[in-house]
Amino acid sequence: MITKKKSKTEKFVELKKQFDQIERIGQGTFSRVYRAREILTGKIVALKRIFPTSSPTKILREMEIIHEIRGSDTVCSLLGGCRHEDQITLIMSYFPTDDFKDFFHEINVKQIAQYMVAILRSLAHIHSKNIVHRDVKPGNFLYCVESGKGMLIDFGLAQYVSDIELIEKTQKEEMKMMKKKMERRRENNKKTSSNNRSRDRRPPLRAPRAGTRGFRSPEILFKSTKQTTSIDIWSAGVMLLSFLSGRYPFFHPEDDLTALAELIALFGTKRIERIGKMLDRNLYYDKIQKGVPLKKLCKINNLNFKEMNIPNSAFDLLERLLELDYRKRLTAEEALKHPFCQLAYKEYSLK
Repeated sequence: MITKKKSKTEKFVELKKQFDQIERIGQGTFSRVYRAREILTGKIVALKRIFPTSSPTKILREMEIIHEIRGSDTVCSLLGGCRHEDQITLIMSYFPTDDFKDFFHEINVKQIAQYMVAILRSLAHIHSKNIVHRDVKPGNFLYCVESGKGMLIDFGLAQYVSDIELIEKTQKEEMKMMKKKMERRRENNKKTSSNNRSRDRRPPLRAPRAGTRGFRSPEILFKSTKQTTSIDIWSAGVMLLSFLSGRYPFFHPEDDLTALAELIALFGTKRIERIGKMLDRNLYYDKIQKGVPLKKLCKINNLNFKEMNIPNSAFDLLERLLELDYRKRLTAEEALKHPFCQLAYKEYSLK
């Protein structure tokens, strides 16, 4: 039996009288995004169709967060939404964007500074609302090279700082209870081998897993519950690293252990070990690696390094964004005042 193939607009039965020219422009882990034209006004919008398997609590939190951050052109806006059977669709503001893969190796130093100002402005706005995006990457930051403007999107993994702090508090209480149980077990079992004595018997931390491979900060990779707004800053630093090294994606690990190995190769064994201890985690390794200075790394990888004439301020900002200790990492507001970002303000008169 031959059936007629349905058009793309028929997927949105509940919206076909309100929108037309619906076409898919992106897909994530939890949703698909479509561009559509509102019939009455001719306005172009983005329709985010959330997969039915998504948690209702998660969907509600995303809507609440987008509503909370409204009023800024640096983040997406929620224009409306509807539910049809098991399908939920969010009507979002649309932003014309250039593909990061097409421009990241072509733009000049001042345009790189402008890009960083744009992403940092977005982060400064949401962080001022005590919200952590938790999945900052080029795919979630729409950017137009010509206008120098950008928009942070996809708050499906975003959380309030207070919620993350509550998770940390709960985990600490659980760990105390587990430690007491383990101590009682050790007292009841006096036969302890040397191997058992050397093992790390602390209960594993169950931290919220955020972000995309290659953009996760050390505290996420170490499964620490200390996940503050600084995890977004680290991700922005990885984006700057791609610009300066001419390599995207710069990190491409298969899993979190591989990601840690990549950080060890970059920063050295001792520095990563110290960060692990600070986060109450132990790092086991076979050999010591010294690491590579970030500027030297970029020079090795970027074929256009000399032609770009990158100022030292760019590498200083890079080091401050990719600070291993989350407590010392720059905030978005601090980064916007950095000399490298000032290049964008002076050149493009951004406010």
